[in-house]
Amino acid sequence: LAIFAGDIDLNAQGLANWVGTTDLRFDNILWNGETTDARTMSMFVYNGVSNLSGPLFDQVTGWVESGEFTSADRQTPYGANLDRIRIPTLVITGKLDALCPPAAAREVFQKIGTLDKGYRVIGTANGFTGDYGHLDVVIGNRAREDVFPLVYGWLEQH
Repeated sequence: LAIFAGDIDLNAQGLANWVGTTDLRFDNILWNGETTDARTMSMFVYNGVSNLSGPLFDQVTGWVESGEFTSADRQTPYGANLDRIRIPTLVITGKLDALCPPAAAREVFQKIGTLDKGYRVIGTANGFTGDYGHLDVVIGNRAREDVFPLVYGWLEQH
């Protein structure tokens, strides 16, 4: 494991240009190319990705290496305290989400302590316009019509 003390320059502009023009879409990990087009991803990378702090990079690397979603010091597994959540919680996942697949999101949902909770898989089988990936639920081309009303309605009820 490499430890990074400083920031890691991701060259967001160069990365955005590459994402917007390449055929290699990472659609099996970050998004579904059928619900989020290359232009949208390019804009997201350009506007949403900047220098990554060394400690955050180390934390994410630790998640990949250990398979555990933990705090930066790796002392607190986030999943260990889900039963302590007592506020209304809505868990949303995309049908094609490879980072948090529906089965994993369902497991999180089941462990959450509150009884006031909801679970939705964003996909065509559930009446949505596409089978969403991980980032699609927020930046997908139709997220505004498909997902945002669901979230807004949940917030209005709570």
